[in-house]
Amino acid sequence: MFTYGDIPDHIRTKQQLPLLPIYYELFKNFGFERVNKFLTDFSLCLHDWCQVRLDESIYTAKDLLSGKISAEKAEKTFTYCFFPPVIALRLDLLQGFMKLIFGGDGSMSFLGFDDQSLEVTFIMTVHCVNGYPV
Repeated sequence: MFTYGDIPDHIRTKQQLPLLPIYYELFKNFGFERVNKFLTDFSLCLHDWCQVRLDESIYTAKDLLSGKISAEKAEKTFTYCFFPPVIALRLDLLQGFMKLIFGGDGSMSFLGFDDQSLEVTFIMTVHCVNGYPV
């Protein structure tokens, strides 16, 4: 078992770590070096993972607008929110959610950050009109 004191003091996010219970458990069980390596490796594939989700959301929204997906089927179809790309929701709620959170029209950018270096690792941008991507 590792302790909070095993995390080097120069780690920028050390003070916030206890506020993130799942990460803190990972650090306690696996140690800083192992978890830090995992997070570094994960950040390398995060852009691709988010890009796939964003692309699928755009294709699904286009299918809904073109009529390939019916209103009844939209109630049973899950898609991912454009931003943040980790939120899954029903397709029939996508437009309303996007309008509620971000407004109807505009461009949105999602930035990935490295917690240790505070560098931007990637930026993804989508433009929405009336809550749908164009």
